Amino acid sequence: MSSKVGVITGKFAPLHSGHIYAITEAATQVDKLYVVLSYDQKFVDGLEPRLRGKMTLKKRLLWLKRTFSNLDHIKIIFVDETDFKSYPEGVEEWTAAVKGIIPENLDVWFSSEPEYTWWI
Repeated sequence: MSSKVGVITGKFAPLHSGHIYAITEAATQVDKLYVVLSYDQKFVDGLEPRLRGKMTLKKRLLWLKRTFSNLDHIKIIFVDETDFKSYPEGVEEWTAAVKGIIPENLDVWFSSEPEYTWWI
């Protein structure tokens, strides 16, 4: 029997209850869920100075890993989109990068925004 594999992406900057709800809902619909944090240093550099140290890649990954540590079928990974063109011009490169870091075929791509699913 094959398992159903899904992915959900986001900046999670910061991780909030809406993100947690979306990830949890997605996790109930698949056997394995990849949560892909999209990291962009340009985004971090554009934040107010007091927020830059709070939105590091390390901290955002830690928030996700701690929040979902009791769910073994959720895998937390990241893609560094710093050198990609901004949305929407860089969407093909970003999509290829996300698909390239997931070691298996995807059955479903979850998104909270319908406009973000046209490239799937």
